[in-house]
Amino acid sequence: MRQGNYWSRLVAKIVHCGIMLAVAASSAVAADEDKPQNLLQLDSAAIDHSTASKSEASQLSALTDGDSSTVVELTTAGNSHIDVVYAFNKSTIAPEKVTVELSPQQVETKAAPRIEILASSLSPHAGFQSVRKCMLKPVAGKQEFTFLPVGARWILIRIFPAAGADQASIAEISLLGRLGRPVTRYAFAEAPAKAFSVLSQLKHLVKVQITKDEASLFADAQDGKLDDWSFAEAALLASGVTDKARRKTYLDRLKKIETGARKAIEPGKTDYQRGELLLKYLHEQSLAAGYRALQTDLSVVLDEGTFNCVSSAVLYNVIGRRLGLDLRAIEVPDHAFSILYVDTKHADVETTNASGFNPSRDPAVQKQLLEQTGFRYIPEKHPEQRREVGEAGLAAIIYYNHGVSASKDKRYGEALFAYFRALSLDPEFSSAVKNVLSALANWSVELADAKSYEQALEVVNAGLKLAPRDATLINNRKAIWGERVEAAMDAGENDRALALLKEAHQQAPDGDFRAMQSWVYLRPAEQLIKQSQWEQALALADTGREKVEQDARQEIDDWRRGLYLRWSNAQLDQKQFAQAMQTLERGLAAVPDDRSMINNLGYVTQEWLNETLDAKGPQQAEAVLTALLKKHGDVDSVKNAGNDFVIRSVNQLRDDKQYSDALQMIAQYKSLLSNGDIAIKVTRNIIDSWAGDLIKQGKWQPALTVYDDALKQFPADSHLTHNLRVTWNMWAQQLMKAKKWSQAADVYAEAMGKHPDGEFEARLAYLTQEWSGAVFKDEGEQAAEKVLSDLVERFSTSEEVRDAAAGHLQRTALKRVKEKQYEQALKSVERSRKLFKDDPRWTKITHYVYDKWSDDFISADKWPEATDIYTKALKRYPKDSYFTKQAIATWNQWAGTYIDQKDWPKAIEVYEAGLKLHPDAGVLKNNLKYCQQQSKK
Repeated sequence: MRQGNYWSRLVAKIVHCGIMLAVAASSAVAADEDKPQNLLQLDSAAIDHSTASKSEASQLSALTDGDSSTVVELTTAGNSHIDVVYAFNKSTIAPEKVTVELSPQQVETKAAPRIEILASSLSPHAGFQSVRKCMLKPVAGKQEFTFLPVGARWILIRIFPAAGADQASIAEISLLGRLGRPVTRYAFAEAPAKAFSVLSQLKHLVKVQITKDEASLFADAQDGKLDDWSFAEAALLASGVTDKARRKTYLDRLKKIETGARKAIEPGKTDYQRGELLLKYLHEQSLAAGYRALQTDLSVVLDEGTFNCVSSAVLYNVIGRRLGLDLRAIEVPDHAFSILYVDTKHADVETTNASGFNPSRDPAVQKQLLEQTGFRYIPEKHPEQRREVGEAGLAAIIYYNHGVSASKDKRYGEALFAYFRALSLDPEFSSAVKNVLSALANWSVELADAKSYEQALEVVNAGLKLAPRDATLINNRKAIWGERVEAAMDAGENDRALALLKEAHQQAPDGDFRAMQSWVYLRPAEQLIKQSQWEQALALADTGREKVEQDARQEIDDWRRGLYLRWSNAQLDQKQFAQAMQTLERGLAAVPDDRSMINNLGYVTQEWLNETLDAKGPQQAEAVLTALLKKHGDVDSVKNAGNDFVIRSVNQLRDDKQYSDALQMIAQYKSLLSNGDIAIKVTRNIIDSWAGDLIKQGKWQPALTVYDDALKQFPADSHLTHNLRVTWNMWAQQLMKAKKWSQAADVYAEAMGKHPDGEFEARLAYLTQEWSGAVFKDEGEQAAEKVLSDLVERFSTSEEVRDAAAGHLQRTALKRVKEKQYEQALKSVERSRKLFKDDPRWTKITHYVYDKWSDDFISADKWPEATDIYTKALKRYPKDSYFTKQAIATWNQWAGTYIDQKDWPKAIEVYEAGLKLHPDAGVLKNNLKYCQQQSKK
């Protein structure tokens, strides 16, 4: 099978590890036995193409970066989807599981996207078959979905948004599996006896000859033990000694060894001692020639004295059992050894070493064994790695190792025959099962590489009768049919290739061969595409569409849809914009609702406009856009591309501070935008940028002019109006901050003249407050009053300015009162009364100052001074009835202090003094009369 064809490369490994050292289990732990790895993070993994937009395609690597904090947001349209195709540098992979982690945003929305995994061995553009549909839940954490292993060279991940959504947010996707073809391990569906009959179907490939003695031995071993056959004779038969007379010779030799061994173990008092003496004796006599890794036969041990773990264990067990020792064998990965039972106890025996009896007691012996054989001793504390076998099982290992050697030399027929013999003695021999399937897989590959396709299929089909669900054989069958079809295609025999695919479908309906009919036409079409012969490729696909069956016709339709996109992209790369647009138009004529092509219309529009603008200027770009909108004005992607182009072009002028040109351009291109709101928004942005630039330079009046001119064009625009007013206020605020109060007042005065709605009057009132406060702090009260006087006079019609000024003066007076500076407070009030004339606020605050002044004396029990305050007030304001009332009340309150003491003379004295000043005060008269009456009692 050639490297790099479109079918999966299925070079099967022999399932053994280099040189088999006559072991009981297969040492070939192939790559498929390794833990699954994330295939999307392999060095060979790369995104071949996707249907995402170019801007979003640049984010796709974050899907597989192993960092769930990097989130990819993919935008789709309606119920469409995004496809991402991964290539693996022409290598075959075997995915078996996918995990997905959603973004926090997707979890919060309580709506999850869904994904589908598709695999292809044909090409990155065709042959994809769905292997798993994943309905995600809106939950945090990884979500896992498994499927049967499948061989592939390209993987397509299809992402659908949640129902009703047009965007899918995904944090991470992992595709777990193994490098190489898929491998599934299943036990045989047939018993070993029937397995021989399956193998006999390959009679022109395998010479199946079971001797009468072998048939007898296999029948005897069906119950797991040997009754009619001795262990020694069974081992000799498995070692290839098929002649009975020759076996007799070896049995005689064993008898002599037994005689010598019996004498050698006589000093032993226990079976353990006798077992250890036997091991030393055999190594001194029969095993003296030493260890040889591949020497697995009992007969060769007897001829030459060389041995490996199996042949030494066989000899040890044969002789030991004859001497009455209860010996069996242990199979471990890559190795075998004996085990001696004594009642309920036992001891392991590493027969490859004279000191190997009970090796667990001596680490030095274990090290020696490792150095000698390369195998590490596995003690009883690892029972999962040990399998005990009896006489038949130990003889089966001899057959098995013959099979391993034959497999290594690619003598697959002999290897299979040997493995089946082993299984006839030990049906539980799982390593033999695995190696049978590996031999069948490897053999089928070699036959296919030699273009012996029919024989390769015979081998695969024979294997599938034994293990119908084995993934490797299923995959190889598909690949071999593919090679066979490809050979017909290479010979230009397309009709024969179609006939072969139909035959393949009949023999293996689950192999998707019907859909593969498309590749008879798509493969040469792909070659034409490589030569940029797009029309010819399309024509070839159209021809094939009429000849293939429905499944393949759909495959061709999908390929044709992708061809239009690839074709237009190739033209776009060559800056053939008109041709790229025409290609997409052809594609949409064939597939009117294809979202990818519709979206690409917008992308071609964008690139065409950018290139025209750079190369030919704005007028030519406008002409291109006008033409495109005339033809595709109902296509959202084209409209959006036009909008983006206009906005980018205008914004570039804005960024270059060419504001007038930018405004001129937006006015010129306004008719090309999809709606008028866009033009208004862009215009606002330009005006704000222009004014903002002038403001940074301190050019406030020009900035205001920019807004005034814009409002002539858009008189009711609230945004521009607001920012104009903000500019006035910013100007004044800046002046206020610099304590340029008069200039700030000038700005507000001008603003009030242009905007007399009261907003700037309120801001001027604030200036009045801040200006007077600052002057009061720095220059004193009278200077502040001068500022207020000037402002009130200048803005005589402004009630808000008057209120702000009055507020300052009130606060000043109240401050003096709080400081008990009543004379100064009254002077301030007097000045304010002159400024504000008959404003009633000043009468009230005058009352308040005198009241507080009098109260201070009352609190100090200084009643004459308290009454004198109101006397002074009445001299200044003789017609103020409030002061008369407060004065009378104070005299009465003073007299009351004496009444409380029943000091009637003093009370009479106070009342008489008060009546001199207020002769008409009835309350004083009546109370005086009362006191006089009381004093006479």
